[in-house]
Amino acid sequence: MLNVSQTLLKPDEYHEFKESFIDFREFPFPEVNPLKIQDLANYRYPSLQSKRKGIIFYIHGYGEYVQRYGYFAKKYAEAGYDFVGVDQRGFGYSQGKKGLLNSQEDICQDLLVHIDGVSKNYPDTETPKYLLGFSLGGFLTTRLLLQRPNYFKAVALLAPFFEFKHADKFSKASMPVLRELAVSNPNKKMMLFPMKPLPLEHKLHFVLDPLNQTRDVPAKNLYELNKMRTANIEETVNALNLPFYMCLGDQDQIVENTKSQKIWQQSQSKIKHLTILEGQDHMLFHDHHSAERVSSEVIAFFNSV
Repeated sequence: MLNVSQTLLKPDEYHEFKESFIDFREFPFPEVNPLKIQDLANYRYPSLQSKRKGIIFYIHGYGEYVQRYGYFAKKYAEAGYDFVGVDQRGFGYSQGKKGLLNSQEDICQDLLVHIDGVSKNYPDTETPKYLLGFSLGGFLTTRLLLQRPNYFKAVALLAPFFEFKHADKFSKASMPVLRELAVSNPNKKMMLFPMKPLPLEHKLHFVLDPLNQTRDVPAKNLYELNKMRTANIEETVNALNLPFYMCLGDQDQIVENTKSQKIWQQSQSKIKHLTILEGQDHMLFHDHHSAERVSSEVIAFFNSV
């Protein structure tokens, strides 16, 4: 793939691309399905330090799966954290209706089954637990906090999905139609709003993905995403009453940062940090430079609380 890229780019562009590109296939998780959870693929990257600092539960984004992020997990393992995650039902290597998004309630139920299963394997009940959510996973993180208050020590939200970039394209009149399609024709492919193209090093994360479940947005998924984006903002703000870190890209072409910033500002947490990366798109940690910066900031924040 790098040879193909070399024919498409100028020499200086290719050098920059080669320095930043991450081939996620080269970074497998040391443990695949360490927990025997029916239908749910799960992963663990154990701490690479002699003393474990805590457990990080990673909640992946829409159409993704955890196995793609071994390179990201390794950074936290090197810092002394166990990094664990589960593929959401219907995505990645979990079972379910492939490519169809479940309701937030059903997704959270699966996530809690995984969280409880992992926690039982740690004899020390005082082991600190953290949540790390990307995109849709950022929204789901706040729902988990509502169900498990005081359970997690801190959270990190990376480009969290609280609103679409072009939410004004939705009309109240279209919602009944979308609701009907979600039931009668859930796999009907829907058009999303125009988005700026991704840089090559980010685009290849999807091109090289043998599953690539982000290409289409079925009616059922758009319906569920719309329900999530219209969730009660006060509940979200109230959930974030613990130490939390938020990172946004100022060139995000998928989620609307204004709502995320509003939630950050209204949170009553006494310990919170907001980073806005200049020139960064939605894929906050999908190249070497960005992955190093974001993981370093999250680790420093978790270490400090």
